Amino acid sequence: MKYLITSIVIAIITDAIFIEEDTTMPQEITTTRIPSWGDWDGTGSYSAQDIVKNATELYYNNTCIYYNMTSITLNQTRIVNGTHRYRVKYNATKCILNNGKESEKLETSNGNCDKEKIPECTETEENETRFQAVFRNNTYQHQLGLYVTNMETNTTYKGVYKQPLKKVKKLKKKKQVVN
Repeated sequence: MKYLITSIVIAIITDAIFIEEDTTMPQEITTTRIPSWGDWDGTGSYSAQDIVKNATELYYNNTCIYYNMTSITLNQTRIVNGTHRYRVKYNATKCILNNGKESEKLETSNGNCDKEKIPECTETEENETRFQAVFRNNTYQHQLGLYVTNMETNTTYKGVYKQPLKKVKKLKKKKQVVN
């Protein structure tokens, strides 16, 4: 019995010494980080000028305050989960409309501003306001998204536009001749 117990103890000790465990490298937890913004020249399939033009229209449609773009300060782009994003930072001045009043929530009789036509800007204020427009081209969901942020008041307005689906032509099968 003595020999049995000692042989079991020796077997356990030798197994503990020679068993290799994979504890040298701890398992790494993979985390996905959003890529940083990269430089963009403002051209390509979407231009920075067009993004700013649509951003000022979106801001006017939501606030009834029209701004005129004076300069573009920053163009950047990145791809997040297959979605192309374009960021344009620009400066704009508030417009003074034809009737001499500043572009401040001019409302019609139904309570909304005239969103059908964009007013003509005859004069502008001297103070510049900083804006940021982020354009998102989501090809998987066939959506275009535009976000406009007034950097001084930190108010953001969103516009989502659906893209039409591309029609796929069906190929006709050739008939096989059986002899």
